[in-house]
Amino acid sequence: MVDLKELVTRIRALLAAAETAGRLGLDPGARNRVESALHHIDKTERMLDAFLQGEAPASDGDGWLRIFGVMQALVVEQDAVAHLVKDLEVGDEIALEWKHRELRRGAVGHPVQRKDGIRSHITSGSDPAFRSFSLRTVFADGRPDATEQVEVPVLIRAQRELVAQALFLVLQSLSRGRDGTERSKGQGDTQ
Repeated sequence: MVDLKELVTRIRALLAAAETAGRLGLDPGARNRVESALHHIDKTERMLDAFLQGEAPASDGDGWLRIFGVMQALVVEQDAVAHLVKDLEVGDEIALEWKHRELRRGAVGHPVQRKDGIRSHITSGSDPAFRSFSLRTVFADGRPDATEQVEVPVLIRAQRELVAQALFLVLQSLSRGRDGTERSKGQGDTQ
């Protein structure tokens, strides 16, 4: 598995080198958003590691706090990646497929308005280690409820693969330079 924290470090180094050379071309607001996005990706990865390495919670409340917290952290990381690729103008190169975004939002209690109607979500039935749970979707139009078993480590693994893809594309874009020209070794390249 790719170390996402290392990718963030490499992106920061390329950004600093481009900024020093006057090639970054970001206004201060965009530069701040980029740094904020990198900060949140880094912190989210630390939270996800803590979740995966953590022991079973002491109480039911602690367990649900862990699940809701990790689900929200996944959404925060998705938003950070989206801001990063937008501000660095590599968004058109990246088709982010957050397949479980609605699932993650639903698991933290957000009703979802879709073209086919409003749906609400109810979580239940976690395993004793709070690494999985059932998510029941209730439809406002009377359709039968749908239930899905959610394996949190599987969601984390899938998200990490997508984040790595996005960060590799950001690295490639920064390595080419914002004007599209290939940079030579020694211009802040950390490879």
